[in-house]
Formats: sequence, C-alpha cells, structure tokens
Amino acid sequence: IPGFLILEERDDGPLLAIEVTPMGKRGFELYRLILTWVLSALITLFAIALLSASMGWGMRFFYAFTIGLEAVSVALVIPTFSSNKVVGLAVAKFTGMFALFPALALFPSPWRYLGGIFPTYWIGESFQFNPFQYLSLPLILTIALALHIALVLLLYGLFIRRVG
Repeated sequence: IPGFLILEERDDGPLLAIEVTPMGKRGFELYRLILTWVLSALITLFAIALLSASMGWGMRFFYAFTIGLEAVSVALVIPTFSSNKVVGLAVAKFTGMFALFPALALFPSPWRYLGGIFPTYWIGESFQFNPFQYLSLPLILTIALALHIALVLLLYGLFIRRVG
C-alpha cells in the first residue's frame, strides 16, 4: 500500500505541493518509509507473539526489524520501477514472487543457498527448519541484516534518482 501511495502522489502531483513546505518532498517520502517500517515491525512483533510465544525477544526484534525493511523495499520497488499505476500493479504482483524464497530453506541440499542472493531467503534460513545447517545462526542473521539494509539503500538511491 505505501508503494502505491507514493506512486499515486507522484502521478497526481501532491508531491509538488509538498515540495514547498518546510518538510519538503524528500522529508515526506522518508516519513512515509519510516512509518511503513514501524507499522510492519509492530505487526510482525504482534504476529510472532501469537504464532511463537516461546521465541526469545532478541529473535523477535530481529524479525521485526528485517521484515520491516522488506516492507520498505517493496514500498520503494513499486514507484521506482513503475511509470504509472497499472505498471505498478504488475510490479507489485512480480515482487510478491519473492515471498516464496524463504521456503527454499526447507530443502536439505546446500544448493538451497542459491536463493541466498535474495534477502527474503535469509528469513526462512534463520528459522533453521532443516537439521542440515551449513552456516551458524549468527552468520545467517548477519547476512540477512546486511542484505536487507543494502537492498533498502540501493532502492532508496534509485528511488531518489527516479522521483527526483
């Protein structure tokens, strides 16, 4: 939803009006992205409490932080790679495919790490469903966090270049 809101604001022109306010266009976009991250993180914390009450708080906050970053990256992908709302819908459908990559962690083969180029994969890998673990949990969490942050920074740079 935040990606579509940004796309709509870009297409319909309210960002031009916001540009003359003290917050400015970039400040408003950052506000929108931070709000996306916060709401997604809070929803994740609530969902984890319902689904896995025995999970430690450190892991809960890790998942909330990284899944919040995933929400921000999707919110950035839609306006960055879409020229209008129709194309935005197609891009949103395409990005939904990345939600399947965490399931690769269920495969016992080391070939599953081919999915490791996608940040969403590392969320599934961090659950360590598979008894055949080739990487330690701290390394998995570090890779997951680094890839998510790098993706958000890359997409934000592309977004700024595209939206201006």
